[in-house]
Amino acid sequence: MTDAISKVIGVLLAFVLLILAPMTISRMKDDMAARRLVLNEVTAFIDKVTDKASVTGADVDDLMIGINAHGGAFDVQVVRYVRVAVKDNTRGGEVRSIYYATDDVFTASDGVVYLNVSDAIRVRVEGITKTKGQNLIQGLMRVSERPFEFTLAGTVR
Repeated sequence: MTDAISKVIGVLLAFVLLILAPMTISRMKDDMAARRLVLNEVTAFIDKVTDKASVTGADVDDLMIGINAHGGAFDVQVVRYVRVAVKDNTRGGEVRSIYYATDDVFTASDGVVYLNVSDAIRVRVEGITKTKGQNLIQGLMRVSERPFEFTLAGTVR
């Protein structure tokens, strides 16, 4: 009887080690590569915007297409922060720099948002759906992973 039980356990372990583990590793590797590519798209967008000190509708459209081309559905927010000098009377007239968030960058009348030196641009990317790797992990191990999200920002030079 114990010989039959050990054979069943051996077959189950072989199935897990030869089929499920490589499949899970492959899916997670694909997810990590897609995340890295999305991060590279956002970094390239921020570098381009901070170098030329303007954002066009075509730039934002290219960002959206580039991010969503890597196999996921993402919500992307691009926000401009304007640097303002404020005199603080409670601290003896000290002048401080404060960043105010402006409206969305899509509201420009001529389709171009011009940025001043020391303005900041922030891009927030949040995954809407789960990836194949997350679904597989949740189905096999009942582990729920948080959706992919990150925020990057850059200051205009």
